[in-house]
Amino acid sequence: MHNDYEKIAGSFEHQADKLFMHYYNHFQSTTNTLNRQEDDNVFLHTAARHSFSLKQALTQLALQLIEENKTSIENISQVQQLLTNQITGYVNRFDQKTKQW
Repeated sequence: MHNDYEKIAGSFEHQADKLFMHYYNHFQSTTNTLNRQEDDNVFLHTAARHSFSLKQALTQLALQLIEENKTSIENISQVQQLLTNQITGYVNRFDQKTKQW
């Protein structure tokens, strides 16, 4: 179980990093021409939309990994909690970075 747990966590992290960068780079390119003071509402809406899309993509990734490994997972709720925590961490990090942009 412990190896499967680490394998799933590692696989999630590897793929989640790529998704994070994809959505963050897209956010940057989308907001690059905005004047933050004049277009703050558009900026905030764009950040929220990208954050939501990232969360959806990470959730789909987590569900896919659980489905692919369900026969070797002894404690699915433990894996679900781990992935939920990781998703929350990635979304929080994304939100922090967009606020600093």
